[in-house]
Amino acid sequence: MRHVEQLGKVMARIVETFLGLKSNTQVFQGIEVANEQLKNELDIDINHLLELDRTALKAYLLERNITAANFETLSDYLKAVAEHKLSANQKEADVYLNQAIMLLELAEEISATYSFERMDKKMALEKLLQQ
Repeated sequence: MRHVEQLGKVMARIVETFLGLKSNTQVFQGIEVANEQLKNELDIDINHLLELDRTALKAYLLERNITAANFETLSDYLKAVAEHKLSANQKEADVYLNQAIMLLELAEEISATYSFERMDKKMALEKLLQQ
């Protein structure tokens, strides 16, 4: 249990650091740094994660003891990256947004609870996809 809590804290720290970046130069460097930290500290390879279907994504994260709440944190990270990629590469941004939506759906499935906040996040992601 302590290990799972520690994973959540590490993930939250990585995502908060990334979200605190302001300039585009910082953001794109921050994406590289955050992806590397997620890989080194939590064994989560973002590039690999983006290629997974729903079943494989769920298994991949559960093998790493990632909780439903951390699925949401990871979704927030993917959304933030997608927002920065939208102007440069719509197709790549769409991949991030679709995986972010899938993470929220999996969080709901795993937690077996309905969350209005989670649904608001999902609607915001779907709106970004339609732009």
